[in-house]
Amino acid sequence: MTARTPAPAARSTRVLALLALPAVALACGGDGGPTDPDDPGDPGPPPVTTGTLEVQAATAGDTVDGDGYTVTLDGGNALSLAADGAVTFEDVEEGDHEVALADVQANCGVGGENPRTVSVTAGETTTASFDLTCAPALLDRVVFQARRFDNGNDDLFLMNADGTSVTRLTTDLAPDTDPAFSPDGTRIAFSSRRAGGYDIWIMDVVDMDLTRVTTHEESDFDPTWSPDGERLAFTSYRNGFPNLEIYVVNVDGTGLTRLTDDPGGDLAPDWSPDGSAIVFERTGRDFDLRGPALSVTIGESNHADSDLYTVSPDGGSLTRITEDGAVDTHPAWSPDGSRIAFETDRDGGLDIYTVAADGSDLTRVTDHAENDRSPDWSPDGERILFSTRRDGNLELYTITPEGSDPVRLTDHAAGDFNGTFGPERR
Repeated sequence: MTARTPAPAARSTRVLALLALPAVALACGGDGGPTDPDDPGDPGPPPVTTGTLEVQAATAGDTVDGDGYTVTLDGGNALSLAADGAVTFEDVEEGDHEVALADVQANCGVGGENPRTVSVTAGETTTASFDLTCAPALLDRVVFQARRFDNGNDDLFLMNADGTSVTRLTTDLAPDTDPAFSPDGTRIAFSSRRAGGYDIWIMDVVDMDLTRVTTHEESDFDPTWSPDGERLAFTSYRNGFPNLEIYVVNVDGTGLTRLTDDPGGDLAPDWSPDGSAIVFERTGRDFDLRGPALSVTIGESNHADSDLYTVSPDGGSLTRITEDGAVDTHPAWSPDGSRIAFETDRDGGLDIYTVAADGSDLTRVTDHAENDRSPDWSPDGERILFSTRRDGNLELYTITPEGSDPVRLTDHAAGDFNGTFGPERR
């Protein structure tokens, strides 16, 4: 039998099939290795690059901030933090971050740096702890000057910010005037003749202990606190009567510095919230404020043709704020430092006005037939405190900076005036 030779087409088909087998094996994985030597296969989970930051607060002391604080990470959105609590930031990138505690009550101090730098480790929880201590303080109060008793002298009184719970603070036979709360609400500076001439004194609000700051044969009055509570600016005749000048002194009586030197009178200073400037009244008229009670000046203005100026705490950078042929006096900075309230007779009687810190945008606040005097801002900037005779006696009122909603705080047959807000409870 003769063997049959396959047809050419069949041979070609079988050859192609055999040649294709290795390719199929490789495509199916063959021996399990990758088909592409450059393919790494499954890379696994991505590396961890973030961690968790827990911020803690521990608060001790008296008059504690019941609403707690706010904390920010790298200047971002603020989170609420209880006075004794914790808050967590998730998915924080590994590395250094800035943590800042804010909305801290005025009488509470933060131990350590604030803000501070915290290093976050990937995959771990990092803790930043803030320890705070709160000193005994008077918050949401107004201190004012009044002659409510028969000794014929001015005393200092305290009340709630809404006018309730009036309490007498001083009972000395000499007049006590010009009260001013310290920025943290723990002390009250004032002027008194209890040791002869008018000097600056400080009262502790807890035990009522007194510290004498200045001692001079001429009168020192109108104290105002630096924002850090370390210094006082005040008005003085110590350069020689009848010249009134502005001075600065440390609260322990050291470091006396003269800020102004003008032939007229420089008086009624108020320290700016950022500490960079002191606003005051400069008048071209000499007058005597050394009488038995400084309150005599509250009735009618004797500060003829006076304007407002600012000066830096080192005595430089004198800047004129107002320029008018009227009396501009008793200036007071707003809490944010953007505006200054003051009394003026530029439209007839004495009224309260405000002006931007650069002297622009003059705004009238009160418009009444009776004199409105001695303005002071509430800590939130929503109200202005002032004294007025619009109900017969000198009383304390508040009003909005726009001039609406006047509210009477005091009601007494004697005169209540020279009121000043203390810090607020947060």
